[in-house]
Amino acid sequence: MSIQADIATPIDSGAAKISLAERAIGFLLRPRVFVSLLVWSTVIPFFVSGLTIYNVIGAQWIISCILFLALIHVPMTVYLFFDPAIRDQMRHRRILMIGGCVFWFVVSMVAFTAFSASLGAKHTEVLYVFTFTGIMWQHWHFGKQNLGVFALSKIATKSGPVTRFERHTIVAGAICGIVAAYLMVGRSLQQQFSPSSDFSFFFGPMDFFSAQFRWFQYAIGVAAAVYIVLNFRKFTPSTAAMYFFGVCFFLPQYLAIDLPQSLTVFAQFIMGHGLQYILILLYHSLGLTDVNLRTSQSSTQPLARAAKVLAPLFFFAVSVVVALNYNTDYVWFKYSDMIARITNDVMRLKLEGPMIAGLATGFIWGILLSHFWLDSFFWRLKDKAPREWMRARFAFLFGGR
Repeated sequence: MSIQADIATPIDSGAAKISLAERAIGFLLRPRVFVSLLVWSTVIPFFVSGLTIYNVIGAQWIISCILFLALIHVPMTVYLFFDPAIRDQMRHRRILMIGGCVFWFVVSMVAFTAFSASLGAKHTEVLYVFTFTGIMWQHWHFGKQNLGVFALSKIATKSGPVTRFERHTIVAGAICGIVAAYLMVGRSLQQQFSPSSDFSFFFGPMDFFSAQFRWFQYAIGVAAAVYIVLNFRKFTPSTAAMYFFGVCFFLPQYLAIDLPQSLTVFAQFIMGHGLQYILILLYHSLGLTDVNLRTSQSSTQPLARAAKVLAPLFFFAVSVVVALNYNTDYVWFKYSDMIARITNDVMRLKLEGPMIAGLATGFIWGILLSHFWLDSFFWRLKDKAPREWMRARFAFLFGGR
């Protein structure tokens, strides 16, 4: 059965009165509203970075916002497990998807214990390479999401498919982001995790290579602006903004390299990425709720109908609350306490101090890398199952509402 047929199942004629919830969801599910919110979530970090550079906004306030969004959006991947289609994808590819997550948790916890300087490890360079590779993967993940949200903006505005030039320039921007990761934290991570190791053989060539990428980032930014001007009839203001800021997502990091606020600007784009991700998951829950509103029978018990209809939004809200619980000062227990409880009380290993800290940090990195890993499958629209899932869950973008 087609997506349109699934969504357009008639509601009982007795349910003619549209509730306030239905009106609110109907307004939010307008493609223009979605694209407007998507644009704001993308461009906010650029303005905040500018205000940061000119000391208009204090760094502490910015850091709090970054931590809030960054630490929430990563565990929010678990929210998608509520979706039966996602669970089906994981069952069909259990070795890659479930086994891959187990692999990243094990590797992360081993890296932060077996190769930690605080535990007296000899080969601490392994931990540096691991963490630096993780940061580069993070920036690639950000860049690929920019390509995805630009594609969604074009679908929502009926602006045609993403062209090869648009795709290649956004991917080039993601590559610039990987190099920016080295310029921003490449050396500081080495001092943090492997201070006694000699990486001069790596730093020398990378310093020269990465310096050239600053000019490459400028060049593709200019190319994107010229492309928009030459093809202005193919863009709306929203898609033009999404394209340009997608290509130049990491440009402020290059501009801020020599400034004292460089690390704050570096962290800004976790906020932009987190805003995009939470917005997309919110719309996933709204899309499921809308389907439930249209297919549930009004003659059923009101509480039962409300529970079924609002279940996606409820699980989205619960996911936010749980993520907040683990990532603020007002928590039942923190990650490190959780690891300590598992190892000391359940496994009776009686581990203390640096070992617990290493396991806790490794556990958090396992969550981060599993987030990157699973998203590379969930949102891979080249594959049939994710493509059909996207069309069903975001039907309002495809004319299915």
